[in-house]
Amino acid sequence: MNTTNAVRDVPVSPTEFDRLVTLQSYDILDTPAEEVFDEFARLAASIVGTPIALVSLVDGNRQWFKAKVGLTASETLATSPFCAHAIGSADVFVIPDALKDERFVDNPLVTGGPMIRFYAGAPLMSSDGKALGTLCVIDYIPRDITAEQRAALQILSRHVMAQLELRRRLVVITRGDVSRQQTIGALRGAVEAGEFILHYQPKVDIRSGRIVGLEALAPLEPGGRGLISPAEFRAASGGVGTDSRCRRLGAASIGCRLPGLQKRGLNPPPIAVNVSPLQIRHPDFVPLLQQVLGADGESRTPLDIEITEGVLMEKTDEVIQTLCLDPANGCACGDR
Repeated sequence: MNTTNAVRDVPVSPTEFDRLVTLQSYDILDTPAEEVFDEFARLAASIVGTPIALVSLVDGNRQWFKAKVGLTASETLATSPFCAHAIGSADVFVIPDALKDERFVDNPLVTGGPMIRFYAGAPLMSSDGKALGTLCVIDYIPRDITAEQRAALQILSRHVMAQLELRRRLVVITRGDVSRQQTIGALRGAVEAGEFILHYQPKVDIRSGRIVGLEALAPLEPGGRGLISPAEFRAASGGVGTDSRCRRLGAASIGCRLPGLQKRGLNPPPIAVNVSPLQIRHPDFVPLLQQVLGADGESRTPLDIEITEGVLMEKTDEVIQTLCLDPANGCACGDR
């Protein structure tokens, strides 16, 4: 059997195009080795007692190895159709002696290096029933496989597939999170460059038309992309981390420079400031707040600290303790 005949012997599924599309959706081909897949290959080789084990993905005209034990090659052409046959099997595909099987007796990997004699491969099945490749074991001598070893290969193949599914979901999440990552990068750069500016947004009583309060906001315009919205800012600010400059930026917003406003003859209404979970849970939150408000208590303008429900979802007691700043001076829990 020549190379061309070997290709013709490979079972061709009428849904091969759909199978290849599914395989591509996992974004796994030609990626670096990963220990989790290497462990599956080593375990398969140990269970069956073979010198070679592979996590093999059948990609059109080649078989690419995500993990390999006892083999240096990263891929082989589809003219070596062991795995291509195996993905068409509902069970573990076993070749006890390739030299006695007319489908493989003239195969280049049988007649030449690595001179395969024994092969067993469990198909890697996607959730929609597409066979993407195999978890296979190979030996240089003819042999068979026990029922227990066959069952173990099937179990391991399902675990390999579960890892591939998890990996695909992480890729989808990462791709969908590009905008957030860009925003986080912009926030980090803005902290470094001092691009934040303080705005006061009025709160108006609809019935009277009077300004009854202000909300302190610190928007920025990084790289000419326009002001980042408060919702986008809050969603991304958690990714900036607990950098001291970020915490002090929040503290400066909290302070709002109230004493300076009063010295200029202004009597501002209550000012509200959004506080992130990272800020309120940090041990220096209260000292920084006291610092920017002024140690001499010069400011008498009411300050409203606004928090989202998410702040109270974790470490509730700790947050409540932080909010009870000074009961002796009338700032106790339950006052408002």
